[in-house]
Amino acid sequence: TLSTPWDITTGTYDSVSFTFAVDYAVGIFISPDGTKLYQASFSADTVYQYTMSTAFDLSTASYDSVSFSVQAQASQLIDVEFKPDGTKMYVTDLVSDDAYQYSLSTAWDLSTASYDGISYPYSSMTIGRALSFSGDGKTLFVLDDNNAGSGQVDVTPISLSTAWDLSSVTGEGTPF
Repeated sequence: TLSTPWDITTGTYDSVSFTFAVDYAVGIFISPDGTKLYQASFSADTVYQYTMSTAFDLSTASYDSVSFSVQAQASQLIDVEFKPDGTKMYVTDLVSDDAYQYSLSTAWDLSTASYDGISYPYSSMTIGRALSFSGDGKTLFVLDDNNAGSGQVDVTPISLSTAWDLSSVTGEGTPF
């Protein structure tokens, strides 16, 4: 719990934890309403879906017995991200350093996911480790371990002309 919103220096541990259904969780995403949790598994190249019966409370999480394999696209899944309405999912692959885009015909339901046939290669990056979109979906931020082993990482902004659409990338900005 953060006593001051968004300030991690005011955090205290709630003594709550959750064990995922599959080992090697490398990325998680929580839906904006706090009721859905998604785990990216590096060892299985699969995204797993969980429900929290009380929003944002891990002690109420349970596995939905729903998963989606991205093995056909990603050989080492490293992170997962969703569009805020739950109709698009994005993953990044540690080996190819590509991002891949999927559609969910029913929002937040991985059993309805399908690959859009759209990917984006991070052309200037060494090891894309994590991804996150801006609120309007027109900028994708990628955490890049350009200096592997040095402890230094970069964040590269990638511009999109159409929000939430990886096929509309117009260019990569300067890493910071």
